[in-house]
Amino acid sequence: MKLVREHIFEKFSDESDPIRDIGIGIFNKPYECKNNDEAYEFIYQILLQITGEKDYHSAIIPPNDEYIIPNNSWWKIKQYCNNYITVKGRIFSISPVKLKEYVANKENIKYKE
Repeated sequence: MKLVREHIFEKFSDESDPIRDIGIGIFNKPYECKNNDEAYEFIYQILLQITGEKDYHSAIIPPNDEYIIPNNSWWKIKQYCNNYITVKGRIFSISPVKLKEYVANKENIKYKE
């Protein structure tokens, strides 16, 4: 058996995360939840990493209040849930309204309803 040593010289930045880029870490692993509350808490904890936003306000409040959650964030969240999160063995059916309320309550964000 030949030992192969590999180095990653890419630096972490706002635009690049080599750990995520090579497909390791929390992002590429299935996550089983006992209930929906646990799933919303998990999404809340990794929301900024999923969306690529710098703050929670940008991730859940659209600039013109046209949508419940900004489209670019919503599709990333929805895709992540479909691929990796299950509740009692079933794909987690996330609600944009509930997610927005959950994050807004945790972060004390005010928004128009």
